[in-house]
Amino acid sequence: MVVVTVLLAVLAVGALVAAVLGFSRARRAEAEVAAGSKRVGDLVQRVADLESAAAGRQADLDAATRDLASAQQAATAAEQERETIRQDADDQRTRAAAAELERAELATRVATLESEIMTATEAKVAADVRADALAVAADAGDGVSVGQVAASPEALWRLELARSERLWRNSVAVVPDEPSPITTADDVLRAALDIELAAAREESGVEVELEIDLPQRLGAPEALAVLRSTQELLPVAVRAGHATTLWVAAAGQDIIVEVSSLDDDGTPIEVAVPDLPPGRLVAQAGGIRLVGFLGDAHS
Repeated sequence: MVVVTVLLAVLAVGALVAAVLGFSRARRAEAEVAAGSKRVGDLVQRVADLESAAAGRQADLDAATRDLASAQQAATAAEQERETIRQDADDQRTRAAAAELERAELATRVATLESEIMTATEAKVAADVRADALAVAADAGDGVSVGQVAASPEALWRLELARSERLWRNSVAVVPDEPSPITTADDVLRAALDIELAAAREESGVEVELEIDLPQRLGAPEALAVLRSTQELLPVAVRAGHATTLWVAAAGQDIIVEVSSLDDDGTPIEVAVPDLPPGRLVAQAGGIRLVGFLGDAHS
C-alpha cells in the first residue's frame, strides 16, 4: 500500500514537472510567436515603405520623362524656328541683292536720262538764244546779222531780258501765260533781279532778299553786267540752304554786286566767287566790283 502511495506520489510529481515544463515551453513559444509576428509586421511596414518610395520615384521618373519630352519638343520647335529664320535671311539677302541690282540699273537709266535731258536742255537754250538773237536782228532792220547782234550791248541786254522772261514763265509764274513783271516795270534791271531771286527761292526753298541802292538807272551794258554777276553769285550762295541777301550798291564810280549768307547761328558763310580775267569786273570777297560802271552810265 505504501509502495502504491509512493508510486502515485512520484507519478504526481512527474506529472507536475511535466506540466511545469510544458507551460514554460508554451510561454516561450508564445514569446517566439509574438516576436515573429512583430518581425512580420516590421517587414510588412518595410515593404509598404519601399512600395511608397518606389511609387514616389516612379512619379519623379514620370515627371522627368514628361520634362524630357517637353524639352525635346521645345528643341525641335527652336530648330524649326532657326531654320525658318535662316531661310528668311537667305530670302532677304536674295531680295537685297536683286534690289541693289535694280537700283544700279535705275541709277544708270537715271544718269542716262539726265544726260539726255541736259543735252536737250542745252540745245533748247541754244535754240532760244538764237531765236532771240534773230528776233532782235529782225527788229533792228534789214542787213543786221546775228553776229552783229552779239557785238551790241543793247542787243545782248535784250537777249538777257528774254532769258529772264523765260525764267519767269518756267520757274516763277503761277500760270505759264502770266505776264512777266519786266513788261510793265519802270526799273527793268530791278524786275530782272527780282525774277532771279524768286527763281532761287523756288529752287532752294530758302529766303532770299534784295537790297539795291544805286543813284541812277543803268544803261544796257551796266545793267547787263549787274544781272550776269548776280546770276553767277546767287546760286552759289543759296546752295548751302541758308538765308541770303543780294546787295547791289554804288561805291564811288563803281558798282558792288555782293551776296551774303548766314548760318543758323548767325555766322557769315563764305561765298565762292568765280575767277575773272583782268579787267573792269574784279572778284572780291563775297562778290564782284564793276569798276567805273557808274561813270559809264552817267556818260
